Amino acid sequence: MSSVAYYRALCGSLYRVTTTASTRSTPASTRQARRSLYAADFGPEYATHPEEVARLIRIGSFVPEPAPELQPPAAPITLPPASL
Repeated sequence: MSSVAYYRALCGSLYRVTTTASTRSTPASTRQARRSLYAADFGPEYATHPEEVARLIRIGSFVPEPAPELQPPAAPITLPPASL
């Protein structure tokens, strides 16, 4: 069984942290994926340590956030026209 939590970093990126309990065939693991302010989806997951996630929460670098499906979509970014 796994659990998923979302955190907003101070830089504005959204992090998805997935914690999976150990089973007979696989050890417990914690993985995270990052989505920048301008990305439509999360990047690839990579391994992390639960202690590191807890430290980032404790020092205020990660702030718990509701799942992205529950949030309104971000406004599209519009750039000014390039001048020639």
